[in-house]
Amino acid sequence: MKAPLPPLRVALVGARRVRMGLGPFVAREMVRAGASLSSVVGTSTNSVAEACRDLEAEFGGSVRGYTDIDAMLSHEALDVLAILSPSETHGFYLRKALAANLDVLCEKPLLWNEPNLCHSVETLLADFQARERVLWENCPWPYTLPAYFALFPAMRDAMPESFEMRLAPTNTAAEMLGELLPHPLSLLQALAPCSPSETPRLEAIRFSHRDAHRSDLEVSFRYVAGSHTIAVRLGFERRRTPIPEVGFGINGKYAARRVDPESYRMSFCEGARSGVLPDPLAALMSDFLTAVRVRDLACEQMRKAQILARQRLWMQLLEDFRKA
Repeated sequence: MKAPLPPLRVALVGARRVRMGLGPFVAREMVRAGASLSSVVGTSTNSVAEACRDLEAEFGGSVRGYTDIDAMLSHEALDVLAILSPSETHGFYLRKALAANLDVLCEKPLLWNEPNLCHSVETLLADFQARERVLWENCPWPYTLPAYFALFPAMRDAMPESFEMRLAPTNTAAEMLGELLPHPLSLLQALAPCSPSETPRLEAIRFSHRDAHRSDLEVSFRYVAGSHTIAVRLGFERRRTPIPEVGFGINGKYAARRVDPESYRMSFCEGARSGVLPDPLAALMSDFLTAVRVRDLACEQMRKAQILARQRLWMQLLEDFRKA
C-alpha cells in the first residue's frame, strides 16, 4: 500500500478581505482539499500579523507572515502560490512565482494595467508552460453548472442559443469590466467549447446605461465559437446590498443565486423553486490541487489557451466600451 502523499505547501498573497478579497475563503477550501497553509505575504506588519492570527485561529498550526515576497521565497519550502491581491499587483507576483518554479492559482483578471497586455499574458502563459508549471485563473462560475442543470434538467442537453448573466460590481466601469467579465466568458467557454484550432470571437457589441448616473450597464454581443453562435446579454448593477443577487440563464431559463447571510449556504432559485448550490470555490480548489499533483501537460496547455482567449475577449469589450 502506497504511503499518502504529503500535503502541498501553499502560501497566500492577499490573505485578508480588503477590497472584497477571497483570501480567507480560498485558504479554507485549499486546506479542506488537503493542502497545508504555510505562510502569507501582506503589505504591512500589522496586516500580516492580523492575517496570521485569523488563519491560525481557523486552521490551527503556525502560519508565518512576510511583507516581502523575496524573503518568503528564500525562507519557505513551497509548492503553490495563491495570488489573491488586487489585480494591478498580479504581474509582479506571477513573475516571482515563475522564477521560484511554483504552481499558481491567480485571482482574475490574470494581468491588469500593463503595457501590451495581451502580449504580456501570452508570454507569461508560454513561460509557465515551458517550465511545466500549473497556472489557473480563479473562475468558479463554471462549477455552478451541475446545480443549474439540476434545477433545469431539460437544459442539460439543450444547445445554448441565448445566455444572460447579472453581476453586481463595486468599482468603476473599466475596473468592473476587467474584473467581472471573466465570469460570463468562462461560462460561455464551458457551454460552447472550441477545438484547439479555433478561437472564440465577439460580434455586434453594444453598451447601454439604465440610469442617468451611468452606474448600471448592460452589454450585449454575439459569442461565436466555431459554427455555434450564442446571443449574450450581461447586466451590471452597482452593488447595493452586502450579498447581492446575481445569476445566469440559458435559453430564457434564469437561475438567481441566493446566499443565506448567516450560514453562507447558497442556492439557485427560479420563483418558488430552488435547489442547493454547493460552493463552487470548493470544487475549483480541489480540481486545482489535483491538477498540480497530476500535472497533465496537455490539459494545462488547453487551460492556458482558454485563459488567453478570455483575456483577449474582455480586452476587446473594454476597448469598445472606452470608445462608446
